[in-house]
Amino acid sequence: SVTFSLQQAEAEASLMALQDFRADLAIAYNLGLHDNLQVLGQFPQMIYAIFPEDHPLADQQQIPLADYCQHELALPAAGAGLRTVLDDQAKKQGLTLTPSLESNAFAALATIGLKSDLVSFRLSMTYENTAVPKGHLYKPLVDVKGGAISIAQLKGRTLSIAASRFIEQLQARIEA
Repeated sequence: SVTFSLQQAEAEASLMALQDFRADLAIAYNLGLHDNLQVLGQFPQMIYAIFPEDHPLADQQQIPLADYCQHELALPAAGAGLRTVLDDQAKKQGLTLTPSLESNAFAALATIGLKSDLVSFRLSMTYENTAVPKGHLYKPLVDVKGGAISIAQLKGRTLSIAASRFIEQLQARIEA
């Protein structure tokens, strides 16, 4: 039988695990380009805000990041891929993201965000595969480029048949 071990890590830690041969594959958000990586697939992502349908922003169709900054935010911890994208865009626009809640646990952010008036953010992969929770809205960030989720391996490394099949199944599922 074949077993897999799935470890959660930021993009840089995933890269180190590949280089140290502690991992065969990395699936990471905004992994970046590295000479020693072979990217097996990239899946562009949009960033969505989620908030209650009675939130003051609910009636707006196109909501820029600046408008979200005027409200209470639930954000990933500094250094997380999604947070880095949001922070970089805020800096370019001269904005400050001040979270009312900050966590490195995405499940906690999702749960707390749904039980409060906080605005939280998700990648399109999680939005598109999940029903919009009752009483909430998902709205795309109109002025923030979302980046991509990448599947990568160490360049020149031969993967096992099981790992290769896993990649094929994962790519088919993501592209569906």
